[in-house]
Amino acid sequence: MHYWINSGLEKTICAYSTIFFHIPIDKKMVMKNPVPCKKDTHASIYRWYQTFQETLMQHGVYVHLLWLFRKNHGGKWGFSVGDSPNDDLPTPLRMTCQQSPTLIYQLVSQSTMFPTGSPLHYVVANCYGNGLKALKAILQRSYPAFVDEPSTLVQTLRFENYDLLCVTLSTLRLRTEDRLPRHTLPS
Repeated sequence: MHYWINSGLEKTICAYSTIFFHIPIDKKMVMKNPVPCKKDTHASIYRWYQTFQETLMQHGVYVHLLWLFRKNHGGKWGFSVGDSPNDDLPTPLRMTCQQSPTLIYQLVSQSTMFPTGSPLHYVVANCYGNGLKALKAILQRSYPAFVDEPSTLVQTLRFENYDLLCVTLSTLRLRTEDRLPRHTLPS
């Protein structure tokens, strides 16, 4: 894990360009300003997660960035903490990560966090107080990094753009064929 800690400014800058400011977790502000998920579609979950992550990070709670999740990595949280090259976060952030799960669980287990009747309520309930595990479980249903066949996440195709899509794909195919070397068979 490549990182730089600036103790004077109390921040850690990770190799993937995330800046984490070392501030105490402000539980009151976190609980006062929850970020509910309005719909449980894949795209809505992405948008909600990014907003949720940004909001909690402003109050000292660590929430892993969406695009940094990797399949079969990081155990129950979905990311690892340590100083090896394969770790996602440096060791000095371990305490923050250990303090975050309970507070995150209190937020995501609220009845108003997800739409009424959403299966995400059950996903969260099965994580038994671990908010980081709950976030990973929510993303495992929608995020392509966790799904064996990401194309299954596309549920509907908007037909008003279908002709444009076909023309674009045909153009790409033709451009690719033009770049391929032409081999002739010996006579």
